[in-house]
Amino acid sequence: MDVVIPPMMKAVVFDGQKVELKEVPTPKPLNGEVLIKVVAAPINSADVEFIRGHFPAQKPLPAILGFEGSGVVIQNGGGLTGWRLVGKRVAFAAPNNKSPGAWAEYIVVSSTMCFAIDEDMDIYKASCSFINPLTVIMMMDILSKEKHEAVVQSAAASSLGRMLIRSCRDAGIRTINIVRDAAERDSLIKEGAEIVLDSSLPDFEVNLQQLCREHNATCGFDAVGGDLTGKMLRALCHRGVVYLMGCLSGERSRDIDAYELLSQRKRLEGFLLTEWIEEKGTYGRWWMMSELFRGLRDKLQTKIVGKFPHEQLTEALKYYEQHCNEGKVLLVSRELQHIQ
Repeated sequence: MDVVIPPMMKAVVFDGQKVELKEVPTPKPLNGEVLIKVVAAPINSADVEFIRGHFPAQKPLPAILGFEGSGVVIQNGGGLTGWRLVGKRVAFAAPNNKSPGAWAEYIVVSSTMCFAIDEDMDIYKASCSFINPLTVIMMMDILSKEKHEAVVQSAAASSLGRMLIRSCRDAGIRTINIVRDAAERDSLIKEGAEIVLDSSLPDFEVNLQQLCREHNATCGFDAVGGDLTGKMLRALCHRGVVYLMGCLSGERSRDIDAYELLSQRKRLEGFLLTEWIEEKGTYGRWWMMSELFRGLRDKLQTKIVGKFPHEQLTEALKYYEQHCNEGKVLLVSRELQHIQ
């Protein structure tokens, strides 16, 4: 593929204090890697938590932000897998310090961390193919292997929360969904969620405990942290486990009763998508990708609510804060907006 690759590119960089658009050297792919001209990259909660210092991503600072995206492969650093991708539209992941971030004009990623997308698939929706969908696949894997009948989830009105509701409905697993206000509750009920609890109400914890007992809920996924973690853990039935997957509240988890953990055989575990992927092995990753392809057009599909060029980063982040529960906000390349 004959393309001109500029020596410098625009990228959104976080130095530990501030986030700004800067000119940085265009990365060069090594053997087993590909260079992608980025079309779109979503703003995920993981990005916001990383900026706030609440996400355990191992990226040295200063760091280009963005954990996933979509674009066109324009150069192969070496290897058969990458050679087959040159010229193809792809979705990709940049989950750790092995690759720079996706909020840039170009990115280098491992050829194993991207896949060609079908011609009829929207390239903007494809930019959201990894983080949330794979997290839901991970959640469903846990629920299946541990044989949970019902699950409690916080931040249920998020894109990820809605995906989990659809996936659990297909699998016959009851979801007890926690939201932060009446508007989010009404939105989920309108989409068909059966059990939705507003955490701002005074009787929230009592109702949560009652519903957990009624439906034998023994698993919780918490992306909020703070006091909510303890409330979820107390509400779960005997041998219940809460997987802590984020800290959107920015607060430490408190009020966790060690005696209850011992007497009720309950557990609190941290869980990271990147570690789960690494532990899967070759066959496990093949299964994971097959599940991903199968779900992207229906239960794992993402709604796009906003597109902003890199130059409008401030406006994009503000819009994300206001509309993050409605769908994904994307940073997009001006010159490639014609690519669908």
